[in-house]
Amino acid sequence: MNMENNNRVHFQAALLGDVKLTDGKTMLSEEELHSDMMTKLLAYFLMNREKELLSVNIASELWQEEESNNPVGALKNLVYRLRRILSKKWPDLEFIRTENGGYRWNQDLDVTLDTEDLDLLQMEKQVHPETAFSCDEKIVDLYSGKFLRNCSDVFWVLRTQTHYQDLFLEAAHNVLKTLEDRKTADSYKKMEYTASKALHFDSFDEQLYIGLLKAYIGQGRQRDASEYYRKAVSVLYEQLGVAPGAEMNDLYHVIQKMGTDSEDDLFAIAADLDRSNEDHGVFYCDYNTFRNIYELETRRIGRLGVSVYLALITVQTENRQLEKEAFSWMYHCLTTLLRSSDVVTRYNHNQYLVLLTGCNFENAKVVLKRIARQYHLRWQKDSNVTYQLLEISEKKKGQVKTYVV
Repeated sequence: MNMENNNRVHFQAALLGDVKLTDGKTMLSEEELHSDMMTKLLAYFLMNREKELLSVNIASELWQEEESNNPVGALKNLVYRLRRILSKKWPDLEFIRTENGGYRWNQDLDVTLDTEDLDLLQMEKQVHPETAFSCDEKIVDLYSGKFLRNCSDVFWVLRTQTHYQDLFLEAAHNVLKTLEDRKTADSYKKMEYTASKALHFDSFDEQLYIGLLKAYIGQGRQRDASEYYRKAVSVLYEQLGVAPGAEMNDLYHVIQKMGTDSEDDLFAIAADLDRSNEDHGVFYCDYNTFRNIYELETRRIGRLGVSVYLALITVQTENRQLEKEAFSWMYHCLTTLLRSSDVVTRYNHNQYLVLLTGCNFENAKVVLKRIARQYHLRWQKDSNVTYQLLEISEKKKGQVKTYVV
């Protein structure tokens, strides 16, 4: 047990990521609290440990109005259970005292909170701007996850979650910008660590993907950069329905131009290339790759006289809340019904582009109608599918025809 000179007991508490309370020898974990309600109550006492807390105020923070007919009585039972759990770990200590119609954390028990460590670092860099980079690095290192991540059902928890995640992400962006300007081997390694950690907690931030790609590029890791670029584009298209921005596209061209190590074993090169052929379904790719394939096919048309068709599929739903689910179903239809020789990319939030090769105009229509029928097996109401079909030819411009199915 961590005792200070005046016999005060010192604890450390983590409320970010895995909730835990420890005195350096004994630890109480989130699993041992047995319920999210118990976790919220302990966290509320810790964050307000300097205050006298009225029972009615605590109850209003833990329960919504409709959740309990007698919230003060329910709180009394919850405090009793929390005291028992704490006493099993530290039988000689009293953690929560009853005072003046409410409760108070025992003022003889000192606690250091991980959340307050972050707040102190944020305050430090505002008071002493010259320490900003060092403080931001420490914030990135200390942040271990969402505040009470399993307890997002009350407003004060949601508000606190947002506060600390925003603080962490701001620090991560600041660190990435400073490290990028340094352009050293060590700075690129630190960029990789910072961007990877930040993306673990926010996988929808395009600037974080850009930071990680720059870290890979700076270290000469072309293969890692290429693979992560594809992952980033997939997330942006599939989850957010947006195309990569100009900076991401510029990085794509940088990655493509990067040299790779010499390889004498042609079989090894072929084996590496074959990794892309493990999935024999339709070829799904980002828009830049789709554009390169399109250019290659237009050249092939002129040389071999083959037919290639470009289709634009649009999904429209009247219920905006179901739009994401409907579009995910269309993705499933496309990837399961199209051939391995066909190519698909997401064009914007509700449209796909499809390149159909080796078929005539009537066959292309049959394929697209089959996809529409499969889509409507699940989405019969409040949704329709429109597709436009164009034959691609260098010699003769095809006529665009629109079909609603």
